[in-house]
Amino acid sequence: MAKMILEIQSRGLNQYHRLENFPVTVGRALDNDIILSDASVSAHHLRLEQDEAGQLFAHNLSDENGTRMNGHKLGQQPVLAPIPSLLLLGNRKMRLVSSEMPVEMTHVSRCSGIFTPLCKPLWAGLLLLLTIVSLLVDAYLDTSLQKEPLFYLSGLLPNLLWILLWTLLIGGISRLVTHRWEFVPALSVVSLFTLIPLILQELGVG
Repeated sequence: MAKMILEIQSRGLNQYHRLENFPVTVGRALDNDIILSDASVSAHHLRLEQDEAGQLFAHNLSDENGTRMNGHKLGQQPVLAPIPSLLLLGNRKMRLVSSEMPVEMTHVSRCSGIFTPLCKPLWAGLLLLLTIVSLLVDAYLDTSLQKEPLFYLSGLLPNLLWILLWTLLIGGISRLVTHRWEFVPALSVVSLFTLIPLILQELGVG
């Protein structure tokens, strides 16, 4: 019989607990077998039981936010839990799955070869710094009269805001596609595409 896994879902990396010795209790109290830190989860929220035939039963123990399984709210009696099943304990999502369930394809990093520096925080920081300096120089050269430093810094803020927004947008797209936040490569790309037009402008290209 395939072993069962409790997958606790989160925005980052999911957590997996192998279910071997029953019953298994889930909740915020430290005497549970699986401890959750979510404030919407009761101290003792759920008990998972297994009968002699190997069938799994979910028993809701929470009187506060309760438990939902596959969209249905559980009462006070144990309910047969098919595999796989989706569970909602308060606001915490989790799944009951088999250890034989196939996994997703491995994410292959595309940061290799000439693109490797784009994935390094140091290079991303240097590109951003060079972009900021170039924006300040460009603003200084475009101003006919000398201004106070605060004038140039205030003009820099909208550009920094656009860099931040584009970085978040590209990072969000990478999260949807690869299930990973790729902020460093996104910051490198946005800084590079902001910097290149400034350099070409100063060289008189275009």
